Amino acid sequence: MGKSILILNYEYPPLGGGAGAISKAHAEGLAKRGHRITVITTSATNSYFEDSNFPNLQLIHLPSKRKHPFQSGFREKLDWMFKAKNHCKKYPTDAFDFCMAHFSMPGGWVAKHLPYPFGIVSHGHDIPWFYPRQMFFYHLLLFPQIITILKKAKTIWVQSIQMEANAKKLLPNASVIKIPNGCSDSFIGKIRTLESGRLNILFAGRLVAQKRPDILLEAMRILKNNNIPAKLTIAGDGPLKSRLENSARDLKDYVTFAGLVSREQMPKCYEKHHVLLAPSEAEGMSISVLEAVFRGLYIIASPASGNPDLLQNSPLGSICEVNPEALAKTVMTFISNPPDLELRRQAHRDFIYKYNWDNIMPQYESAMFND
Repeated sequence: MGKSILILNYEYPPLGGGAGAISKAHAEGLAKRGHRITVITTSATNSYFEDSNFPNLQLIHLPSKRKHPFQSGFREKLDWMFKAKNHCKKYPTDAFDFCMAHFSMPGGWVAKHLPYPFGIVSHGHDIPWFYPRQMFFYHLLLFPQIITILKKAKTIWVQSIQMEANAKKLLPNASVIKIPNGCSDSFIGKIRTLESGRLNILFAGRLVAQKRPDILLEAMRILKNNNIPAKLTIAGDGPLKSRLENSARDLKDYVTFAGLVSREQMPKCYEKHHVLLAPSEAEGMSISVLEAVFRGLYIIASPASGNPDLLQNSPLGSICEVNPEALAKTVMTFISNPPDLELRRQAHRDFIYKYNWDNIMPQYESAMFND
């Protein structure tokens, strides 16, 4: 018999990036398995509304002061936290069997005030001291709150070996369970190979410092200076977009800015490219890397959390240092000495089976309802 599950995340498509897509996959995946799912998230229109576009799934969109679809500031998160907490007061104490709260803050803060057992779906930077370069003062300020939330949670779900080590070091007695992110069948494609002509390269993600889109332009200059026939498409939006566009004026034939691409259009976007560059400094486990592998692209990625779990010693991609020279060199190696095609195809089939959301969701069920 299905259970009643509450999912808390201030981001849900069309808002947010990877974390929003993950919460949607969780909601629809658990609903497909017969559970009754209620999601409390943020409204993209700044007005309250409810909808139900999937069996067993109800979406509650709370009005918020959100300004951008791809990112949310501290005050916007704070606004959602209190509105979500107040909204949940209308539910009976036995309305839900379990609560999945995305991020220790703000989702876990709301869950802490509810009468239901809950688990934290971590996305990396919400647990101290992950990615201290950007998050140190945020973690320092909220440390007592975050620790209280994590200790009260029945379980903490992490996505990678690096996240697991960080969480267990901080909370050695907590129930920390590693469950990877996944991808859906709609992204499955054939292995992309370069027969001849120009190599089409893709970057897909928010244009923020953490994702290191700046070094992509330097890598493309190196390829240009070496007369490598390659073109980079930058798919995404963010505060660095204008600066990147100005910096790329000398790369007119080598770099294109596609802007924000909808999730519905991403499979077609991947299909036009051979290689995905993922030079991020920090991740939980990259959704764009998973989607691109499913679609058949070769991945050149940094050693950020999640990437080694997916690609280490695999013919599906390469892990390289986060600098332009290393990226450009790895691209040139892929062109001159590509991995064996049959090995890629077999690894691709195995990868799709292992990281299909349908095969991952039972792991969450087990953690929620099996003591």
